[in-house]
Amino acid sequence: MSEKNNKKPNHLKDLALLFSVPAVVVIVAAAAIYGSQLFVRPSYDFVYYDCYEYECTLDYTIAKDGQLTVKDQSDNKVTMYYYDVKRDAARVISPEDVRSLQFDPLSKSPDGYTLAKETAKSGFLFWSNSGGGWYLKNELASKKIDVQGYNSYYDDDIKFLGWVK
Repeated sequence: MSEKNNKKPNHLKDLALLFSVPAVVVIVAAAAIYGSQLFVRPSYDFVYYDCYEYECTLDYTIAKDGQLTVKDQSDNKVTMYYYDVKRDAARVISPEDVRSLQFDPLSKSPDGYTLAKETAKSGFLFWSNSGGGWYLKNELASKKIDVQGYNSYYDDDIKFLGWVK
């Protein structure tokens, strides 16, 4: 008899290979998607506001020195929020407190982040990325943030005021 016929097939190695390759692919994909959020470390807080009505505006200007001036807001139902990036949380801030802050009026923070809204996306068959929401993004990664006052029924109910200097 030849030696070739005496070898038994090793099904355990085949099964291990069958399950380990997809598992490694899933782990690498998850690390690429969720691991990038670990590197999102913005340094600048920001202020935003939201409206309780379908249509509202806040007439304001930011001077060169960073001072915010709010023009007549008596008829608007506006709530202002201060987002603390270190605590990863927002809190209501009074108009008086907002006036005491200095702002950078640019949409991009000095460290390269922007506040962006992502809409819900549909997926393929059973997979979907159904969650929209607000994100702090830089060129390499993004991080979902929990903004207070956000009502997803209206698209534009949160308005960015500026980055706090």
